[in-house]
Amino acid sequence: MFTVGLRENVFALYAGLISSGYDLFELAADDPVHIVIEEIRRMQWPEPVTAYFAKARKEGGGVNPYWPRAAMLLMVSFYAESSHNQGLPCVSCHTDGTCGSAAVQVQELTSEKEWKMSVKAQLDRFPVSPEAKSSGVFEWLLGFADIWHQMRSLDSFARLWTKYRTVMDSSIDQFYETTRDSIRLFTNVLGVAPQGLPAICVIPNPLQAPQVTDFVRKDGVVYVIVAAPRPSAIIHELLHDVFEPGIEAAKHKIAQFSHLLEPVYGQMVKMQYAWDMSPDSWLRVFEENFMRAASIWVEHAPGMPGADSKEDAPARAHAHALTHAQEGFVYVPVMVTMFLKEWHGLDGIGVFMDKVLEVCDSLDSLRHLP
Repeated sequence: MFTVGLRENVFALYAGLISSGYDLFELAADDPVHIVIEEIRRMQWPEPVTAYFAKARKEGGGVNPYWPRAAMLLMVSFYAESSHNQGLPCVSCHTDGTCGSAAVQVQELTSEKEWKMSVKAQLDRFPVSPEAKSSGVFEWLLGFADIWHQMRSLDSFARLWTKYRTVMDSSIDQFYETTRDSIRLFTNVLGVAPQGLPAICVIPNPLQAPQVTDFVRKDGVVYVIVAAPRPSAIIHELLHDVFEPGIEAAKHKIAQFSHLLEPVYGQMVKMQYAWDMSPDSWLRVFEENFMRAASIWVEHAPGMPGADSKEDAPARAHAHALTHAQEGFVYVPVMVTMFLKEWHGLDGIGVFMDKVLEVCDSLDSLRHLP
């Protein structure tokens, strides 16, 4: 059902970003991974490589200048594998034994045209403004495959990749244990059979900002890319997969509450979850509030080993929710309350979401802003 391991495409992407100035990672100077980063910085990269990755940075006033282009490149890197490299498997890979190696392999595409069509289809689904996924951005993204090919042709890149794998080898167990425990907690709280979850491949990547969790869905596998072994990151991405059908079915109802974006619009633009006052922009904000609330609810569910007691869980969950409200996600606290009191299973998610929207609409949202 799940694997944990490194991927060359992820390393190559972040090595390229670091070569052009990326510095959002948070590592001590004596951390072995930081030593690899210093070697990446000192390496004499071909000018086309650094120039290409420099375009991933956008100065727009948001909290992450590399959103959304770094995430878009990450998505493209998995498609570039099958277009140019016949599918690279996980390395230093640990598995729970319930899924074969095919679960982390990519399917080879038959033509460059099919590859481009797949990338375009994924780009169209990206939750950003139309301008952020323009034809110019699309053409730039397609250049990643050739840039990666240039990188892989360098002996120095092969040495860096080998050193990084060696440095990371001792960390894989911790990521594996966190993933195992997170899935166990998730399935118990949601009442979902492990067999009902997609195949999951967790990719440790301390080269990225620790606040960032990325995921890519491809060939029946959900790839979760995280800097540190955090249960919240694993649970959050699993929730996206389980709740996606319910949110899709409720899109029109959610759109009717687009006015709820107005009180938080400025902060959500800064946090890079909103781009205008459109229903699509509001859907992105609603979904993020909803997933954060659900993650808190799962993490603080009583009755699990090491979890909060039944008496302490609501207070601790609410305190956790308030930290998200202080970042601008003001609907998280009331959503957490709804999960604690009104959740009756996935079969009733439509009714539940209706209640959540109505309660959010009854709030004086401005009063809840930090």
